[in-house]
Amino acid sequence: MDIKIRDIKNYLEPITKKTPTCYPEDSLDRALSRTTSSHESVLVLDENKNIIGIVSPYLALFKSRLPFTAQVKSAMIKPPNITPNTLLTKVAELMLAHRTISFPIFEGENANYLITADGIMKFILDSDLIGVIGKYIKIQKPVIVQTTTTAKKVYQIMKNENASRVLLVNKYGTLKGIVTRKDIFPYLTKPTTKQRVKTGGTSKSPNARNAKSSMFSFELTGRLEFPISAIAKTPLHIHEKEPIEKIIERLLTSDYKSIVLTDEQEKPTGIISIRNVIEALTQLKPEEVIKIDIRNQAEIPEQDIDFVFNKLQAIAKSLNKMNSVKDIFLRIVKDRNAAGRAQFFEMSCSIRFFSGDEIFAKITTRNYKRDLTQLKEKIRKEAEKKFKK
Repeated sequence: MDIKIRDIKNYLEPITKKTPTCYPEDSLDRALSRTTSSHESVLVLDENKNIIGIVSPYLALFKSRLPFTAQVKSAMIKPPNITPNTLLTKVAELMLAHRTISFPIFEGENANYLITADGIMKFILDSDLIGVIGKYIKIQKPVIVQTTTTAKKVYQIMKNENASRVLLVNKYGTLKGIVTRKDIFPYLTKPTTKQRVKTGGTSKSPNARNAKSSMFSFELTGRLEFPISAIAKTPLHIHEKEPIEKIIERLLTSDYKSIVLTDEQEKPTGIISIRNVIEALTQLKPEEVIKIDIRNQAEIPEQDIDFVFNKLQAIAKSLNKMNSVKDIFLRIVKDRNAAGRAQFFEMSCSIRFFSGDEIFAKITTRNYKRDLTQLKEKIRKEAEKKFKK
């Protein structure tokens, strides 16, 4: 599928005063307070209002576990260079890699629009792509806890399982609720702010709607000491035997971010999220051709060059998750001793990106095939330094 961002301009979101923005010196608490999802990006601006980075609640609070008082610049990453000519499937890959659901679209040095997961879902619905994408949907095994489990324990489970949501069941295993990172997120930002938590059941129950009891000002380790059912919501669910196309359509036409599959006893058997739909979209990407130029000045055997080439392709695929690779240049030279025998091989690698960025790594080795992993590790560190700081 060769659909580009410019082909779906009606599904883009304009950047306005309501778009979450912040500055590098702002606290994470201030920056993330306007987000509605743990995967929503906040645009980081310089003094001239130009976009210089993005920051997400997931990366800052759940993965890096930075304190809410930390400055934005400690969690800021460089946004990938998404332009109107970027493939939609490429954007989907970047969303998965960066664990975020929105990116700015650059035209020149700045951006006026965002590409969001919601916009992509609307395009999929309107373009009748559900049947095609349905072939690649992977139903996930849900993370399940009892309704009496504490929010603190659920938070730890989410971190350990790398789960965005957990399902709540009663003692019979019947589905009773769902809790996402978004629901727990408010209790991880401002420990000094009084936050009301309704107790007595899920949001569907009368007790939840009319609860009189409240809990306030939880400290970092103690403010999650309440039953997870206090903040649970009623999940969207459907019978597991329904056609996959119907399940996806039900999800995309709702306001939910996931849909739970249940059996005849309403016990959860699987879950499909918007992330799974984005993953399926990446399977429609056209084959990428990245220029790889190897200068074999060491005159190593042709079969070894093929081996090196394949390794560079794997490196390019990995780097593409951070930013779009334009080309790779590798030079291999050898140092000889007085007898004319090669003692060391020097491998110098330069990688250019469509964003205009470039990284460089070099190793000196006796065994160029074995030590390609060393070169790969140096490239990875340079890329992270460039794009994740």
